Amino acid sequence: MWEPGGASSVNQALTVRFWGLQMIVGVLVTFLVVILVLYLINMLPLDGRAKQIARVIVIIIGIVSLLKYLAVF
Repeated sequence: MWEPGGASSVNQALTVRFWGLQMIVGVLVTFLVVILVLYLINMLPLDGRAKQIARVIVIIIGIVSLLKYLAVF
């Protein structure tokens, strides 16, 4: 049976599903980039203190980026 609001609700459901998929992909890409950068920092010939500072900075940037994907900021 056809309802006047039927097509609109289907489009809304697809939009919500697409937004959720886009958010998941963004979070995964951000997570993988943070892991890769942390690995590369570990490979640098730096002293322990400089590596620790770089790791903390990368983790903070990663957390802020993840919060943006989750629409907190």
